[in-house]
Amino acid sequence: MITALFATISLFASLQEPAFPKGPLGILQLTDTNGAITALNSKAGKAIVLLFVAVDCPISNRYAPEIARIVDEYGRKRLKFFRVYVDASVTRDQIAEHGKDFSLRFPAVLDDKHDLVRKVGASVTPQAAVIGADGTLLYRGRIDDLYSDHGRFKERATRQDLRVALDEILAGKPVTEKRSLAIGCSIPDFP
Repeated sequence: MITALFATISLFASLQEPAFPKGPLGILQLTDTNGAITALNSKAGKAIVLLFVAVDCPISNRYAPEIARIVDEYGRKRLKFFRVYVDASVTRDQIAEHGKDFSLRFPAVLDDKHDLVRKVGASVTPQAAVIGADGTLLYRGRIDDLYSDHGRFKERATRQDLRVALDEILAGKPVTEKRSLAIGCSIPDFP
């Protein structure tokens, strides 16, 4: 009985997400794949969509076609998309190759010190974060409900969480579900 209680507490603790930030996130600067500093700011009223990915995460890579479809469909609207690589050991060449191999044809940045991870509270790859034109976090979570747990997935997603959030943002409505639990490869803590 006590063992089951501790197992339940441990499982619950592992499902905890970082707190959802309130207010503007401040200046967001990252290094792009050419080594240049990129300021992630909302220009011309565009929201920013950050897609946290990893070259070696099978779940992240399985989502690559859906990510590409979302970027293709929504990238022409008032949204700016970035791939965010969180592994400090990944090289710029690996990022470029990953983008090519998985048809991810939108800008990539390297968050090797996890500044952006901490600001938005990202915890796994793949995970999406949408920052509004005013610099506040509007959505953080899964792309859809394809995965219900590690190794457990549906044939087809039934809820398109990121698409729903983007549609609400583009319609000028508040996001009804600001966060959802993303299933993927854990982003390790940065010392």
